[in-house]
Amino acid sequence: MIKRISILSRKDGIDDATFDRRWLVEHAAIVRRVPGVAGYVQNRVASGPAGGTIDGIAELWFADAATMDRVLASSDWQAVVADAREFVAGVTSLAVEEHTVVAPAQTRH
Repeated sequence: MIKRISILSRKDGIDDATFDRRWLVEHAAIVRRVPGVAGYVQNRVASGPAGGTIDGIAELWFADAATMDRVLASSDWQAVVADAREFVAGVTSLAVEEHTVVAPAQTRH
């Protein structure tokens, strides 16, 4: 399993409510339809450094690096990117191998 973490900031002029609707609801629905995505978690930043410009952190899981590369090159993923460009100003993405030290308790949202 490989994970891609993306740190994102919203475009100027987009308020909290609009960003939340676009990212947490509409954008999530598009990602949900992409074949090969094994998991997707959105982390909305609740607090951070004063004047911070990070609004969210997305986590995407793939079976392996080859699957991740295939998905990210697909037309389905290009639709995800095109949608994000409408409300996201900047994205920094990293592919990482997760090493769990303490597993979180399972909760329902």
